[in-house]
Amino acid sequence: MKKIIINCILILATAQLPLNAQALSCNCSDISLRKVTAKSGLVLRKLPSSNSEKVIGIPFNEKVIIGIDYDFQKEETIENIAGYWVRANYRGHEGFLFNGYLSGDPLYEIVHNADWEYAVDFEKEYMGLFTDGKETFDQGKMQFKKIKIDTMKYVGENEPEICGMVDFEEENYPYYVFTGLNSYERNIEIKLFEMEEGSIYPGAMRTIYYSGSSYTIYATGQVVKTKGDSTNPWETMVIKNYQVILERRSPDAVQQQVIMECKEMPVSYWGSGQLANIRLVGDLDGDAQPDFIFENYLMEGFEASLYLSSEAENGFLVKLVRKIFGACC
Repeated sequence: MKKIIINCILILATAQLPLNAQALSCNCSDISLRKVTAKSGLVLRKLPSSNSEKVIGIPFNEKVIIGIDYDFQKEETIENIAGYWVRANYRGHEGFLFNGYLSGDPLYEIVHNADWEYAVDFEKEYMGLFTDGKETFDQGKMQFKKIKIDTMKYVGENEPEICGMVDFEEENYPYYVFTGLNSYERNIEIKLFEMEEGSIYPGAMRTIYYSGSSYTIYATGQVVKTKGDSTNPWETMVIKNYQVILERRSPDAVQQQVIMECKEMPVSYWGSGQLANIRLVGDLDGDAQPDFIFENYLMEGFEASLYLSSEAENGFLVKLVRKIFGACC
């Protein structure tokens, strides 16, 4: 038995729409999709204050993408509800929302390492992405399976509490664990790019074919090398105006979308820096279009990002629905 419990800028656009049309322009390490829970709706404001200028009203139960920016995490109470202000984007309108009136948990969650500990919510369905028995991740079909949650009692200092244990059968552990994706027990088409092969430097290109269309991810940017000096003897490499572009070609149309962007990015010898690193491509949500998981490895940790086609707004191919940061050591 093993348990999992996690410790716990991407910019999307198309050529036809504003650059930040469906994603945040902040460099937030935690980005998620939430729902508005206020029955009367919620106001997106220009600044993190209830007195700030109104940007747009958001109806009840609408989905918004939010990012946690720790500069604004000062708790407030509005109409007896405690919370704090978060950056948010709703249909191309960007500003701030009071998170006391948003769903408490992300609509989608991703855990990419089963050795982590995960705060178990018994009302959620946990889905693991397993291989069909092959030893390596990139062979054969992948399959969603529902993960069994066992309950156990933990006696704390004051009173007993109920916590969860995640039970994986027969040493067969999932490569990813999801919540929000409940299409389990079905075969899906998966293509994996390992880290060494998947880092997308300017000029690099990766293509897959799915449901009668080709999907290509490629990067643009200017690579500049700088020599070391007496204070820093290491040679460094900087990529300026870095963009990662997803292109779909079908018999009757071509679509392009910028899925990642950085004006200036240092790339270190110990990892891929902020370079896009394709970890997994597959139809995770069952809509006959590919979805993507990126893992960007940094010196102090990593970022894992989940893009889903089913949540993309009109004119887009995918949408970033979850981004987390984790420490590597």
